[in-house]
Amino acid sequence: MKEIPEWLAPYFIKPCEYCGETYRIGLSPDGNRITKHYCPNSQCPGTIAQKVVFMADLLSVSGVGFATALNIVKTYDIKHHLEVLKLWGIKQEISLYTFMRLCCINGIDTGWKDTVANVKTLDGILALNIVPEEEKQFIRENAQYVNLKTEEEVFKYEPIWTGLVMITGDIPGFMKRREDFITSLNYMFEGYVRISYSNSKRKTGVSYLIREANSPITGKVTLAKQCGIPEVTSKEFMTILFRAVYERIGEKIHDLKAFHYRTLRYY
Repeated sequence: MKEIPEWLAPYFIKPCEYCGETYRIGLSPDGNRITKHYCPNSQCPGTIAQKVVFMADLLSVSGVGFATALNIVKTYDIKHHLEVLKLWGIKQEISLYTFMRLCCINGIDTGWKDTVANVKTLDGILALNIVPEEEKQFIRENAQYVNLKTEEEVFKYEPIWTGLVMITGDIPGFMKRREDFITSLNYMFEGYVRISYSNSKRKTGVSYLIREANSPITGKVTLAKQCGIPEVTSKEFMTILFRAVYERIGEKIHDLKAFHYRTLRYY
């Protein structure tokens, strides 16, 4: 048996602060770097709370950070993060793709896009061998608390604003998942905006670089200045979108999801 390096040994005995289970780790191929550090207990309040925060981000439910999520999990004795959908009582219209991301199936996130492109129903998805058996019951029971729609039904309007953006640094309320900020905006504007996101540096075809005030100067910032790409904060970017859509549809903008969830924090 290969001897455990001295620097790595403490990670094999460190207990989770929320449930006491011993943490698990994942290593890089060369074994010299920890790539993940997690609690393996699916009933761990901390693990469930992290998933609740992810779910809130994706559904644009404001005010749900980790501390709030953990309090919800403990107060209501939540055993599976999807149970929180009933507590929120929103019953949002979401696509099957978004719902499957909410399920937090280990190892699959944005990879659901290809699957739902070919399998159009929740029953069809659950009939595949992708979803663990122990998860299927929770998924079926809690799917009633959202209004599942096809991509075409969710994004029902022709786009008024389209563009590609880069993001550097964190977006408030979206932890470190920058792409979920873009997913949320596309969803809330119901098709009126179609934003694409580039995770890598690009010199051409980029409408904006989104960067919060006082965020570090990165390579993307330097590149954007060199190439004349406008730099805006997330609040400024949302204002640009609202103005573009309002100029076209006027007061009808009040009927959009964008006017009822996270965006209200900014106006």
